[in-house]
Amino acid sequence: MNTSKMGGLIGGQVDTKLLGEADWATWKFKLTVLLRATNLFGITDGTTLPLVKEESKQDYAKWAEKDAKAQTQQKFFEVKCKKNKAVSEYLRRVDAILDNLKSLGADVNESMVITKIISSLPGQYQHFISAWESMPAEQRKMDS
Repeated sequence: MNTSKMGGLIGGQVDTKLLGEADWATWKFKLTVLLRATNLFGITDGTTLPLVKEESKQDYAKWAEKDAKAQTQQKFFEVKCKKNKAVSEYLRRVDAILDNLKSLGADVNESMVITKIISSLPGQYQHFISAWESMPAEQRKMDS
């Protein structure tokens, strides 16, 4: 699990890790497809603008909800375990973001969360990562 994967939000898994300048076009394409599939692309490219609250409170509420979901998803994929910080602190940050995503109605599956956590651990946890990846896939659960 050396790459970040995003699954659950569109029912599959999409590699969302930018590996470098040479990977830019592929990464951009994958994220564009993902954001379009989750109906969030218009928020990120500016084509879906926030509505004035007085024009349509219902439409504005829908836009604000999509915007909050997009921003929270971005936080989820950007959070990393810092090298000299406790893993428990990192897991609390991930858990808080997941609570926000769930409260916004996002479908967050366990596989996506595990992949995010494992792929964001610093190099000092390589032995743990290797042991985790050597387990059969059906045993890789949050409670393992």
